[in-house]
Amino acid sequence: MKDIPANDLLDLRLGGFSCAFTFELLDQGWNVIGEMHPQSGATMAMNSTATIQRTVRGLVLPESELQDINIFSDRVLITMRLSDGTSWPMGVFLFTTDVNKISPTEVVLETSLVDQGFILNYPAPNTFGLPEGGSVGKAMEEIVETVGFTRYNISSTTTQVYGGPVIYQPATPAIQILRDLCHRAGFLPPYFDNTGTLILRMADSLDPDAGHRYPLSTESRIISNSYSISTHLLEAPNTYKVISSGGNDTATISATAFVDPNLPHSKENRGFRITEIISVQGLGSTNDCLAVAQSRARSDPKNFTTVEFQSVIDPRHDIFDIIQLGTETFREMSWSTELKSGGLMSHSLNRRTFNANDTFEQEFQ
Repeated sequence: MKDIPANDLLDLRLGGFSCAFTFELLDQGWNVIGEMHPQSGATMAMNSTATIQRTVRGLVLPESELQDINIFSDRVLITMRLSDGTSWPMGVFLFTTDVNKISPTEVVLETSLVDQGFILNYPAPNTFGLPEGGSVGKAMEEIVETVGFTRYNISSTTTQVYGGPVIYQPATPAIQILRDLCHRAGFLPPYFDNTGTLILRMADSLDPDAGHRYPLSTESRIISNSYSISTHLLEAPNTYKVISSGGNDTATISATAFVDPNLPHSKENRGFRITEIISVQGLGSTNDCLAVAQSRARSDPKNFTTVEFQSVIDPRHDIFDIIQLGTETFREMSWSTELKSGGLMSHSLNRRTFNANDTFEQEFQ
């Protein structure tokens, strides 16, 4: 995992720098064709659990610029620029609303922006399927290029293949297919990074010795009285059952993973099962089912401790970054920030309440 570069201004204790934001208009080939100048400060948010993860709200444009913007074809590259001359991209966006507001003096456009997940949220052009033994990695590449993306990065670490034939119907959104493929490969959900590149990759390790992008301190980088920590184990399942059928009259197989009996929310400690059922096509064996069940148990947000806080704005944050707070490491799951100099950035991080090497009881059918 690469560490992000240090910056003397961004690393100042609780900020103390000035910045500006540019909104460059791009054509469909991502060539810069102009710039827009919003009238008021907008808010950018990144939420890893949303279908369209990166959004900008509250963007107001003056009448004088409306004639130079094609809201149907133009893209918008937002960049944060510091007084030291460094610049930091914060995403490539599409227009999603075009509400004209009329005031006594002028016509303005109040609009919102979304990342390119908007394109993936529509059905793929054709029926998409994989034969038995088909490569999950190759399937990812095929669906991405079928939709028309050329800027993507797919981790080469997956060797997962399909245990049986799988067909995705024409009405299936491309993002749903990609999420399913990522789930099978043990990847994070698909996302667009700060440069607008589609990323399909494994999760970085939370091991304290694995290296980190952001060492943060409650004394220096975090706004006082903004720090909170919570758990959700009272709502968490303690039993995960995966059921799979390959189609063509293939027998249904399943496997169940029970969380470690020593954990506070285990069925042994609570006295009853709280079961989540996961249906997955094309798994080849009960061991494959068990692997998916255990993966789901380890990634279920309800099995995580959540930390929330505010800091000064830092454009180096992306999503799923590893954050070190004191001696503990967390994964960044969402953030939001005001797009103005001196703006604050709100963060939500999490980590598993139990360890990755905790054992599971298992049951096969």
